Amino acid sequence: MISNSRKCLKPVEERNVYFPLFLFLSLQNIDIQNFSASWSDGMAFCALVHSFFPSEFDYNTLSPANRKHNFELAFGTAE
Repeated sequence: MISNSRKCLKPVEERNVYFPLFLFLSLQNIDIQNFSASWSDGMAFCALVHSFFPSEFDYNTLSPANRKHNFELAFGTAE
């Protein structure tokens, strides 16, 4: 029988599991504490996408205040 239960990670466990990603994004001056609030303005996602496609957009011109634009840009570029 397949179980549908999923273990929820505590914040400390989550940080340990995803440490390499957090470390990479911290090098981009993005402070990642978790997978909810830290990603809410789209800046972390844009930093991640920008690392793969650096010539597609100028990350330094982005603003956390333009949340919708940031997500549209990141998803559009990643596609």
